[in-house]
Amino acid sequence: MLDAVAPGAQVLTAGGMYGTVRAVDGDDVRVEIAPGVEIRMSRRAISAVIPEQEGEVEELERLQREAEAEVHPVGAGESSER
Repeated sequence: MLDAVAPGAQVLTAGGMYGTVRAVDGDDVRVEIAPGVEIRMSRRAISAVIPEQEGEVEELERLQREAEAEVHPVGAGESSER
């Protein structure tokens, strides 16, 4: 999956941010997270490359739920409602 990280790719970071890859230099990736706002991050911090297809909104929502579940797992005796 990380081999698919290339300029123009839509990605989801391990921190739960969505963005567009603007440049790749070895293990460093520059991701635009808002118009004119780029961050430099490790390629390993990308948790998903978002496929460009119909139903993209549903895919983004599913990936966001998965990312949130990894950050805030529901343990024994806890409710999944927040």
